[in-house]
Amino acid sequence: MPCVKDKGEENLWPKIWETKLDAAWESAYNPEKTVWRLEGRAHHSVIEQFARGIKKDLRSFKAVSEHLTGLWQYTMNNFRLDADQNYIDPFWQYLRDDLVFYHDAKAIEYKRVYKTTDQNPTPSDRAVMVCFGMLCSLYAKNQFNLNKASNALVNSGIWANLCSIYVSRGLDADDILCDLESKLNKFPFYRKQSAVADIVYPF
Repeated sequence: MPCVKDKGEENLWPKIWETKLDAAWESAYNPEKTVWRLEGRAHHSVIEQFARGIKKDLRSFKAVSEHLTGLWQYTMNNFRLDADQNYIDPFWQYLRDDLVFYHDAKAIEYKRVYKTTDQNPTPSDRAVMVCFGMLCSLYAKNQFNLNKASNALVNSGIWANLCSIYVSRGLDADDILCDLESKLNKFPFYRKQSAVADIVYPF
């Protein structure tokens, strides 16, 4: 109860505990005794790994709730309390095998499947734009004028990706250079020069 009181959940959990019955069909909850609560928590990225492993869509709580028993058993089996080197603790085995959460356990082998790295990855638009912003910061800190920064950007290795992104938005290379100048001007140490010449486009 101290933890429940600290979280201000006195009106929530005791009512749930009172619904649990003993062998005589009486409430098994005794407010004078300590209630032990065991949780298994999984980050949303872990749920995504399970979704790939069982080929199910688990992007909502309702979808996940149908697999709580299986996920609980997986958790209790992989992070378990052993009585010794040969045997699982009997109480832990009870928690693993006999508890169900609103539904019967499904005949599914629950496993986590991690994302594999693409051997020929294509950078995301967001990654390219983040790189663009970081390059602008470096150019400004090194006091590149617009002409020098433009040529550096063209030869940076992300120019073709930037052009592809801007074209998909109905823009062109001139819009990239306008954005470059705008980003450079945000830095107080940028030495602004208006000349834009001798830019060699790789197309």
